[in-house]
Amino acid sequence: MESTIVDIHLPCDPEAVNHARSVVALAMTDDQRIDLVADVVLVVSELVANAVTFTTGGCTLRVGYSGVGSTRRTVVVEVDDCDDVNPLRRAETDRQPGHGLGVVQQLADRWGIGRLDSGKCVWAELSEPSDRPVRE
Repeated sequence: MESTIVDIHLPCDPEAVNHARSVVALAMTDDQRIDLVADVVLVVSELVANAVTFTTGGCTLRVGYSGVGSTRRTVVVEVDDCDDVNPLRRAETDRQPGHGLGVVQQLADRWGIGRLDSGKCVWAELSEPSDRPVRE
């Protein structure tokens, strides 16, 4: 990530999701990135909700841009937490958690889970609509 617009620590509290959405929407609106706000805010909601629901110690949310100064700018969302357990990539039943990452997979151009010294980072990249691949 070359340019960070949000870097905050969030507590393990369901209200943290609302706070994260508000902070990201405001940061992106101020930066004239209206075209991606809805998708990025939804991805932030899903990743932060997973972190505050299924881990302890809260999480760190970072949102920024890569490809600054090039013809293709990408919004990068990263959520770090101190838990080593990966989130469910796909729910097997309607009653099981894991549907949020399906939403992330649909909206993001790329996403994944990286290991940290203490915990993990779940990340997603969303490019400007004109640069996004066509979804079928």
